[in-house]
Amino acid sequence: MALVQQHLTPEDWDRLDRGVFAKEYGPRDVPGALGWTVSAIPPEVVDRLPVPHPALLAVARLLGRRAARADARLFGTAR
Repeated sequence: MALVQQHLTPEDWDRLDRGVFAKEYGPRDVPGALGWTVSAIPPEVVDRLPVPHPALLAVARLLGRRAARADARLFGTAR
């Protein structure tokens, strides 16, 4: 992934996302993606996420902890 990121601009990623990847993802994929994303960013950044309701922030934190535990089991690392 790092090699790919070195060669694609943000515009390339956007074009690929809209033209190729978007049709592969649906609403059922949102919780997994949210948890994975939240698990990778610092808690103080999570607190500043623009969410329409505070309950969604709590759900994001819960999903982030769940994703971090899954990563720890899979990769043998603890956060």
